[in-house]
Amino acid sequence: MQTAAFIDQAGIQAGIRTDIDARIGRLRDRIRWAAELDGPDQTIYRAAEAELAAAHAALDDGGRAVLLRLLRARRLLSLVDGAPPLAEAASAIVTAVARTA
Repeated sequence: MQTAAFIDQAGIQAGIRTDIDARIGRLRDRIRWAAELDGPDQTIYRAAEAELAAAHAALDDGGRAVLLRLLRARRLLSLVDGAPPLAEAASAIVTAVARTA
């Protein structure tokens, strides 16, 4: 019975990992699109996208490294006046990662 529970738990963790991976990918796409627009916030968007890329790469390692990168990306996005939805999306990813840690 414990083996079945372990397999179920591993399947759930894999599903959560896939969901987080997809969320980060979608947010990176939205940030790249915003960075392509001419405006004073391009460098902030590019820095946030770089942090998300590093978080995405660190997903396999898990834990603290991912959370720190996601928190940095969220903080950068909160500096942009017109980007509350992007910062909120980053916050949701932070929450999802924190629940799995």
